[in-house]
Amino acid sequence: LNLGKTMNFDTIGSLFADVGCGNGKNIPSCYSKGFAIGSDFSVGLINVCREKVFEVNVSDALRIPYRSNCFDAVLSIAVLHHISSESRRIKLLAENMRILKKGGCALFYAWAYEQHDDKSKSGHKFKQQDVLVPFHRKPKFIQENGGGSSEDKVEDHSDDSAHVYQRYCHVYR
Repeated sequence: LNLGKTMNFDTIGSLFADVGCGNGKNIPSCYSKGFAIGSDFSVGLINVCREKVFEVNVSDALRIPYRSNCFDAVLSIAVLHHISSESRRIKLLAENMRILKKGGCALFYAWAYEQHDDKSKSGHKFKQQDVLVPFHRKPKFIQENGGGSSEDKVEDHSDDSAHVYQRYCHVYR
């Protein structure tokens, strides 16, 4: 994520909120401009972020535990399309805007209905806007030698049965 190009954001020393940060993949891109605090509903993903020594917390994107008007920029990447109703999506947008300073920048990414062209990475073809999309759980990992960081983990193929979960998505036209 290039914040300078994507958000036209060039202010150094800024405070970023990454709402729905997942595994924290966008947090490092904020460090060139300031400091980031991530939040996500998934305890497992927050633990991945903590292994990377990111400042994160477990929270609901509809009830963000931050003061109003305190962030220079808010990122909400691939979160909005997982919110189940229009009223809840409006609440998510309002919460993100509540924590944003006046004149700040907000960036929202969500899945598009039209993903069947050459530019799409996923190639999904949706029959309607509210869909369930299969999520394939990655293989389990075990610690080598009884401990260590995530770099020391090896795949555990003792249970090769794939776990596929259906995730709700509202795709946008």
